[in-house]
Amino acid sequence: MIKTLQTILRQDRERFIIPKEVQEIIPVNRIWSDGIFKSGNVYTKTFKFSDINYAMLSKEDTQTLFLKYCDLINSFECGSTYKLTIALSRYNQKALNESIIMPMCNDDMDRFRKESNARFMDEAIGAGNFRHLRYLTVSVRKGNIADARAYFNRVGSELAVYLSRLGSKCEELDAMERLALIHNFFRPDEESDFYFDINDVAKKGHSFRDYICPDTFETERDCFRFGDRCGRVVFLRDYANYIKDDMITELCDIGASMMLSLDFIPIPTDEAVSIIPVFLDYIREGRLHGILADDGLWMDMGTPESYLQAHLDFPSPLPRIHPEAEISSGSSVDAACVVGPGAVVEENCRLNGCIVWPGARVPAGTRAERRIFYLSR
Repeated sequence: MIKTLQTILRQDRERFIIPKEVQEIIPVNRIWSDGIFKSGNVYTKTFKFSDINYAMLSKEDTQTLFLKYCDLINSFECGSTYKLTIALSRYNQKALNESIIMPMCNDDMDRFRKESNARFMDEAIGAGNFRHLRYLTVSVRKGNIADARAYFNRVGSELAVYLSRLGSKCEELDAMERLALIHNFFRPDEESDFYFDINDVAKKGHSFRDYICPDTFETERDCFRFGDRCGRVVFLRDYANYIKDDMITELCDIGASMMLSLDFIPIPTDEAVSIIPVFLDYIREGRLHGILADDGLWMDMGTPESYLQAHLDFPSPLPRIHPEAEISSGSSVDAACVVGPGAVVEENCRLNGCIVWPGARVPAGTRAERRIFYLSR
């Protein structure tokens, strides 16, 4: 197993203690008003981000968006863990009407108000009268709150930049907003009743858990119960060989209140560059039953640098330019370049050791060396 993954799993392996009080089911020891929580030796911070319009894009735009999504994932720092959560819950119609629905005024503008209200409802509710909220929670081990706060400030700024490139807005959650998420999960019919003032709670000597935990909590063999509701935790043990890009959308459309989460553990490049040991482990575990191989050269191309190097390691006396590619006048590409079908290199470009993906366009006057050009908007 990869060393970083082993370390994180060992750190997270805590002895399970059966809660003696219902407040103990909340795995948070301390909170700060800016939304930083502490659980054991781990500090966490949650960011909310808006939906990304993916399904309606063209094929070329979805490829571009996918590459930007990869940039976001690759920006995750080693030493931290990231949890992407999609919270689905049925809309509280009363709260919804109070928050976004414009009241009628019996004047000529009412017809516009009705149209706007209908549009707001369609955008807010979506299919099945379910609300979809999206969060990214970052967890890190730090020696004190000052170091954790400085870390989250920097990470938050970086996340905002990467998400903006995806057309999404990112905002931090403060303590009340994070506690409201937990409260609304355990008390879904009391969302509008939640109120929390961290200073007032501290003065009274109360625990923040008293404001968010359910009245009762019981566990059974295959589910848990709180109040008149029950729930269950399920997880994907293994992924299929092929996963469709709309898998998450389909899971969100099953028509149930739930929290769907994806966990990311960043791995250092020097540990992740070779996948062969992983294949060997899978063979030993019986998860991989056959490999088709030959006695030729095997190369790992898990990074952009190694992908470029693989092309340079097999030189050609002439540039490898597809017949359907277009090289404009005044431009030159050296013998180490590869230009795919439908690609366009505009006027007065100089490319050395570059790869131009199919359909990509290199702007006029570009001077580049060892660079990959891919589809963009």
